Amino acid sequence: ADKTKMTHEEWLSLRKFSIGGSEIAVAIGVSRWSTPFQLWSQKTGRSEKQISNTESMYWGTIMEPILREEFSKRTGYLVREANCIFASTKYEYLTANIDGYAVLSNGEFAILEIKTASAYSDGDWIDGVPIEYYLQTQYYLYITGLKKAFVAVLLGGNTFKHIELERDEATIEVIVQLAVNFWENYVLKDVPPPIKDLDNDVLAKIYPKSKA
Repeated sequence: ADKTKMTHEEWLSLRKFSIGGSEIAVAIGVSRWSTPFQLWSQKTGRSEKQISNTESMYWGTIMEPILREEFSKRTGYLVREANCIFASTKYEYLTANIDGYAVLSNGEFAILEIKTASAYSDGDWIDGVPIEYYLQTQYYLYITGLKKAFVAVLLGGNTFKHIELERDEATIEVIVQLAVNFWENYVLKDVPPPIKDLDNDVLAKIYPKSKA
């Protein structure tokens, strides 16, 4: 889908009826910040996704084109913004909204994901990328069919680094299997996935009389 020709409502609708990259770790149950039940409640219309315009989100948006350009300067790769949303050819509800792509020296394309992180999260990036972002990039590699991805991150506002990730077929197989299970056996069948402790607040809003 061409993002430049989509209205905001169309974009929101696509997000509601598909699993995006920022949601994949949640859908398969390994996110530190949300749960499959919370995502299910949003996809089935029982609750709304809470979008808070925080300072970090604001500066992340502002910095994205700057960091894309900085990645190009440091690597020498031609970098372009991706103005479209990709979908799996097999499962149309698996979608990718990538930050950009790089043209490698051999002419192949690679995914580029841009992140900003506070100085307090430095530890998450010591040995690579946080698990949520690793799964997101592997998910994108599956959907686009590409072999390589880069994650560029600005840490604490003053430390820039980029990590190269190769396509991991074993991880992709697990991601796809679990994502399809979440969508087809829970969302489409309107059956709630297993509850976790983090779900209590959502349960209280959706089912006011719940004692979970």
